[in-house]
Amino acid sequence: MTGRFLSELRVREVDGEQWQLLTDLRYQDEDGTIDIAPAGFVTDFASVPRGFWNLYPKSGKHSRAAVIHDHLCVTKPIDSASVHAVFKRALKACGVNWFNRQIMYGMVRAFGPRFKAQPAVTS
Repeated sequence: MTGRFLSELRVREVDGEQWQLLTDLRYQDEDGTIDIAPAGFVTDFASVPRGFWNLYPKSGKHSRAAVIHDHLCVTKPIDSASVHAVFKRALKACGVNWFNRQIMYGMVRAFGPRFKAQPAVTS
């Protein structure tokens, strides 16, 4: 099984740098795990330095993968290396070609956040 998005990306611009989800964005990873970025979540899409926007814009074909990645980085249900791997698989589900997936994944592995999974909160 390959990863796939179970919903469309619907957003509204907040301030020119950030966008808010109008509906849940649902991604099913290749292992069957479903990650949900909920309506109301705020994203900056891909955190690409301005000098690279011509090659890799902040939004585009990869936007849904960037939103899922942002959400996983905030909630930290798994460690950062695993979150970045989900991003790579989600890029494939978005139809991003192999070469660009490698570049974007490499950039997030090199410059993206590093963290350990947060323990689950119980009531």
